[in-house]
Amino acid sequence: MIFNVSIGFILIQHPFSYQMNWNSIKRNEKLVWLKLNDKITGSKVITKKEFSMINKIGKVTVYVKDQELAKDFWINKVGFVLKFEQAMGPNMFWIEVGPSEDEFTTLVLYSKSAMEQQNPSAISHPSILFSTTDIESAYEKMNQNGVEVDEMQRLPFGTMFSFKDQDGNNYLLREDK
Repeated sequence: MIFNVSIGFILIQHPFSYQMNWNSIKRNEKLVWLKLNDKITGSKVITKKEFSMINKIGKVTVYVKDQELAKDFWINKVGFVLKFEQAMGPNMFWIEVGPSEDEFTTLVLYSKSAMEQQNPSAISHPSILFSTTDIESAYEKMNQNGVEVDEMQRLPFGTMFSFKDQDGNNYLLREDK
């Protein structure tokens, strides 16, 4: 059986199984770090030539009538934690909650009335915010791939841009470092 283990930008494929200690193995002039007690099989190293444009789902936006009531609900009734809160203008905040301090994916509790003024059609369903570690490269690559992208937005709470899928559904890609 062959197991694939992805370590950063390196994929290791091994045809036989054994235990590893923290150490480095030099293969084809590439340095590969292996984790203690990972079951890995074999000996073939393949490097990714390109970065992953999207590497995780970062945020899901929920449009709410009252941000404070929504924050209270998710924190005090569901047991989430407040991950981030920042003023975005008069009576409006960027609020993120999540199941734990360690969880990366969060819910953004966004003002429904603000979104109705900005983009009324967007409130019919939650928005998906994807994350990347290199927003500039992702923007350039999506443009090269013929993806419809909007202008890059550089805001105090993050750098991001919107893009559309084949059906015209909108998504947001944000740089999280």
